[in-house]
Amino acid sequence: MRDDVEDYVLLLRWRSAPHVAEWWDSAQTELGLDGVVAKYRSRTGSNDPTAACIIEVAGLPIGYIQFYPWAAYETEMHEIGFELPAGYWGVDIFIGERDYLDRGFGSQAVSLAHGHLVDGHSAAGVALVVARDNIRAQRAYAKAGLVRVSEVLDTDTRGGQRIPSYLMALPPPPPP
Repeated sequence: MRDDVEDYVLLLRWRSAPHVAEWWDSAQTELGLDGVVAKYRSRTGSNDPTAACIIEVAGLPIGYIQFYPWAAYETEMHEIGFELPAGYWGVDIFIGERDYLDRGFGSQAVSLAHGHLVDGHSAAGVALVVARDNIRAQRAYAKAGLVRVSEVLDTDTRGGQRIPSYLMALPPPPPP
């Protein structure tokens, strides 16, 4: 992702789409352009542990993916209710363009991110948190090889309540 108004406008439009807003930062759907810039600008540089990327298909931007070492977010991990061995990375993703849903692009993006993180960052694996009722995302992650590891309570909220979720990982971490 570039530190460019065009990319921020895409994020704003996508985050406002009902199929994204239902699941993505559901308590923060009304950021506006200034809020999107403030939230994501640091992720376009090298000083933030989270790397932000635009997913493209044949040069057309269709979604967003970010990845980060879970070690940089240990407090969040503990608040959510899980631990991971050293070297696991997190991934967050959405397909913003409705016409590209249910066509395998999310699974493919997660698989590509996993390969990049293992090859380029020596990641031990990838783990993410997904809402229990987000069946579409769970199917996409399973298709990418992630397996359900445990039930957790996400710190993201919906209607003022933390979201019951699953931790999914590739490969699954050994039991504690």
